[in-house]
Amino acid sequence: DVLLDIVDVTESNGLKLPREFGLLVKQSLYFDRYLKILAPNLDVMSDERVGLGGNMEDLNGGNVNGARLAPEEVPREFG
Repeated sequence: DVLLDIVDVTESNGLKLPREFGLLVKQSLYFDRYLKILAPNLDVMSDERVGLGGNMEDLNGGNVNGARLAPEEVPREFG
């Protein structure tokens, strides 16, 4: 639904989205359809395994397991 809202807003403001965005929308619709078939009772937005509601600290500094790298362990190209 969000992607379709983005398309509506861009069209109403005279903007043109790249062709790749159309492919993204199409793939998200496929995913949504298969999700409803395979797990009809799953609510992705409230599922704690998805982590969409995580805090920014986890997104910025933690890895998958929640451990953090010490400053000297951060590779130079990322530090």
